[in-house]
Amino acid sequence: PLNYGSYSFVCQTDCNVVLYEGEKPIWASDTGGLSSNCYCALQSDGNFVAYNPSGKPIWASNTGQGGSNNYILILQNDRNVVIYGPALWSTRTNVRGQGVKEHTLNTVPMDDPTVRTGGIIIAGPGLNADANI
Repeated sequence: PLNYGSYSFVCQTDCNVVLYEGEKPIWASDTGGLSSNCYCALQSDGNFVAYNPSGKPIWASNTGQGGSNNYILILQNDRNVVIYGPALWSTRTNVRGQGVKEHTLNTVPMDDPTVRTGGIIIAGPGLNADANI
């Protein structure tokens, strides 16, 4: 699972992908019970997918851009789970040093709650009775 404070993004063994705040589910893929021993992976095309043990996709974020590039899935401190990657389009009119700082994959510390391209979240059981994952 990815954890940030009281937030947890979990690929559960029943193939349900769930975002929790404490014990409360905030968002779910609603794919629980479709298989068992599932795992999730961030593909090189930017698609985040839950697979059964045979490699059959059970759920996908449908964010695949085709080709191969570097992407990162982040559980942010605002409770949002986001996939970042290369910009798809820009006016290229940014003024260096002003506005939002350019986000690069190399600036994310390794201890952040992230999954990088090709990374896998091994399925976990979800929340236990004591609210631990």
